[in-house]
Amino acid sequence: MKHADFGIAPYKMTMDDVYLAETSLKFQQYAYCGLPVLAPDLIPDLRGNLIGYSLDDEQDWKGKIETALAMGRNEKFREGILSWGEVAGKIVTLAKSAKADQAGH
Repeated sequence: MKHADFGIAPYKMTMDDVYLAETSLKFQQYAYCGLPVLAPDLIPDLRGNLIGYSLDDEQDWKGKIETALAMGRNEKFREGILSWGEVAGKIVTLAKSAKADQAGH
């Protein structure tokens, strides 16, 4: 993924399944790497990096791929996603705070 030009989300889904894709860690990984993603057009584009394709009968795969390649990588897609270092820092801060609270009681 780190060296990819774009991602593909080959989900076969219905509107009832959209929430599964919206919470997908894979979409966060693609976004963190700054990648555009080909994804079913049912999925809302919350980060600006999804290129929707029709689950019914997509006719323009060449165009979708060209759009993804033209879009290229963009670090703005990762906004709001914490790095592992930031996650670790938050955990350490919370653990220290919890330990201090316990010592104070």
